[in-house]
Amino acid sequence: STSSGKLQRTLSFLTVEGTRNNHVYVPAEKKNPALVILLHGNGGSADQLLGFEKNLAAPSKRWLQIAEREQFILVVPDGSIAKNGARGWNDCRRNAVITPLTNDVAFIGALIATMSDRYGADTKRVFVCGISNGGLMANRLVQEMPERITAFASIIAAMPAMSECVNSDVPVSALFMNGTADPIMPYKGGEIGDKRGLALSTDSCINYWRARNGAFNHVNTVTLIPEISLQPLKPTKQNPQRVDAMLYQNSSSGYEVMLYRVIGGGHNEPSVCCPYRKAFLRFTGPQNRLMEYADVVWEFFEKKRR
Repeated sequence: STSSGKLQRTLSFLTVEGTRNNHVYVPAEKKNPALVILLHGNGGSADQLLGFEKNLAAPSKRWLQIAEREQFILVVPDGSIAKNGARGWNDCRRNAVITPLTNDVAFIGALIATMSDRYGADTKRVFVCGISNGGLMANRLVQEMPERITAFASIIAAMPAMSECVNSDVPVSALFMNGTADPIMPYKGGEIGDKRGLALSTDSCINYWRARNGAFNHVNTVTLIPEISLQPLKPTKQNPQRVDAMLYQNSSSGYEVMLYRVIGGGHNEPSVCCPYRKAFLRFTGPQNRLMEYADVVWEFFEKKRR
């Protein structure tokens, strides 16, 4: 292991259908800490997600700071290599040819067990946050092992329209954060990128999870806009500056469904600290600079318990 400031950067190995690399942050003294699993997108890696690759913006590195402050275990694993050479996750898209064929549900299950056995992770507070292909994988996990996931966040991702998974009916609190101008994961559903399978619309995903969780109580809708003193930028196609946040709740059980509708946002994580380069944005569309996605996801996770 090596050290990055006060944060421990650990490289460990788990063998489930091959060897995987995982970056793990473990708090020094916390007993029964929560566990957050962070899943990268297709073509990414654990290194890329946490900013260990040079010259690349990494909004997800914020998770390291949150893990240190809140004293939970953070695990960032590598996906496996698909036949096109890209690293990713087997996320149940029946009509996609770029996803790996590995049993990633078994892998994540083994990872959770290892974090519990080795570091005392609280199995009643296990959270998964996935980006793009990782977000689709998070949706698969709560179909195939929902009893092991306390809540999940699907960032710039949706549910597959043609799924190889068997749907569960076990409630799990769900958060979706998608851009309305995403050129890769269409907000209104349809083909993902270039022949990467079909996705449901974000609204369909929210309706599915509201029904599954019995979250029929519309708690509130908050529109986030910049404070002029802090962010004088006016909303433009290049600088989307509005987010509609909608919370639904099951008033008896407490299960929740949260939607962050990023108006004019593209296929990237909203972030104040880590703006993507213009060359990257030409491919992904505009990046919202109004909030840190990791902070609002942790706020959703923080007090939940199975």
